[in-house]
Amino acid sequence: MSSAFSSHAQPHLPDYADFRTFSVRVCAPTEFRVRVMMERLGRTDSDTVREEIERFDAARARILLASMSSRRTHGSTTSC
Repeated sequence: MSSAFSSHAQPHLPDYADFRTFSVRVCAPTEFRVRVMMERLGRTDSDTVREEIERFDAARARILLASMSSRRTHGSTTSC
């Protein structure tokens, strides 16, 4: 099982509000995810489903890293 988290300020809140959010994403083991997606999509090729899951996870990681990089570049004091 894997997980990722981030903590960041909410720019849409008024300046006086110093609320922060804490997000957690937990993933099931790959084999379980492959089996579930095969059932949901009615597929029989586990390699293709595994590749789709890996592409999705890689895209998600790029988005998370870009988001963290953007906050650091724009002067955020939040660390992840």
